[in-house]
Amino acid sequence: MPREGYADAITFQDVDFNGVLNVIINNKRFQTKFTDDLSKTSNDIIKAREVGKAFRHCPDLGVDDASFEDYIDILVNVLSDTKCLMHQKKAQDAVKILNELKVESLNVSSSDVTNAIEDFIKQQRQNLSEAANEKVDYINTQGERLNRQMQEAQMAFLREVANSANTFNQLTTDILQEIISSKICAIVEIEELAKREKRAVIKEGKTLKRKALKHKQSLGQESKRLRMTLKKEEERAVASMRRSASSSRALGERISESEDYPKLKSELRKDLIELCRKLHINLPVSPVREENEVPLLQFYVSPTLKCKEYEKGPYINQDIDQSRQISSYHEIFFKESKECQDIYLASPAALGKPLTSSV
Repeated sequence: MPREGYADAITFQDVDFNGVLNVIINNKRFQTKFTDDLSKTSNDIIKAREVGKAFRHCPDLGVDDASFEDYIDILVNVLSDTKCLMHQKKAQDAVKILNELKVESLNVSSSDVTNAIEDFIKQQRQNLSEAANEKVDYINTQGERLNRQMQEAQMAFLREVANSANTFNQLTTDILQEIISSKICAIVEIEELAKREKRAVIKEGKTLKRKALKHKQSLGQESKRLRMTLKKEEERAVASMRRSASSSRALGERISESEDYPKLKSELRKDLIELCRKLHINLPVSPVREENEVPLLQFYVSPTLKCKEYEKGPYINQDIDQSRQISSYHEIFFKESKECQDIYLASPAALGKPLTSSV
C-alpha cells in the first residue's frame, strides 16, 4: 500500500476499498485465491481499483450511463468470484445492492445522501491535507538542495583558489585579489539567487494554504446548505406522511364502520393463514445447507410442553409458581377466554425452539 493515507493502518478495518485492493494486487499469495489470473497486467482486481479511482477523483460528481453500467459489471464480477467470494453472504448482499442500483430499484434515504456527502467532504479534506504536506516536503527539499549547492559552490571556489595558488604561484598579489573578489561576487550572487528561490517557494506554499483554507470554507458552507436542504425535505416528507397517515386512519374508521367490515376481517385472516402456510411449509435440515429442506409436518415431532405461570402472592416480592401440562396450542395463547399478553419460550439447547416457533 502507498504510505499516503495508510501510514497508521494496522488491520483491514483501518483501510478503505482502494487499500484492500492494493494489498490483494501486491501480495502474490492472493493469486491462487481468485479465479482470474492476478499476475496479468489487466485483471478484475485492477479494473475494480480503477473504478474506485474514477469515483473518488470525479470532478463533477457525475458519470454517464454506459460507464456506470460497466463499473457495476466490474464490481459484480469481483464479488461473484466462484473461487473466493461466491459463497460469502456479505459479498452476495453487495452484489444484490449493486444489481438494484443498476436497474434503478434501490431506495436511497436522506441519511444515505448525508453520509455520502460527509464521506466526500472527508475525502476532499484528506486530499487537501496530502497536497499541503507534499508541498511542504517539496519546500524543505528545495531548501536543502539550495544549501547543498551553496556549500558545494564554496568548496569548489576554495579548491579553485587553492589550485590557482599552486599553479600560478608567480602571479602578483593584485591579480590574486582580483580573482578572489570575482569569486566572492559570484558566491554572493548565488546566495541571493538561492534566497530569491526560497522566498518564491515559501510564497507559493502560503498561496496554496490560503486556497486550501478557502476551499475548505466553501465546502463547509456547501455542506451546511445541503444539510438545511435535506432537513427541509425531511420535514416536508414527514408532513406528507402525517397527512397520509391521517387519511389512512380516516379510511380505516370508515371501513370499520361499514357493514362489510366483518367480511373483510375474515378474508384478511384467511389470507394471512394461507401466506403463513406457504412461507413456513418447509424446514432446512442443516443450517450449513439451507437448500436441503423437508416438509415441516413430516419432519416435526411435537415436544412435551409445560406452562409456568407466575402470579403475585399476598406478600411483597412473593410470586406463586403454577405449572401445568399443555395439551393444545390454544392453551399457550389463551388463559381460559383471556388472551395472554407476554409469552416466553425457554428450553435447553438443541431441543427445537425455532422449529416450535415456526409451527
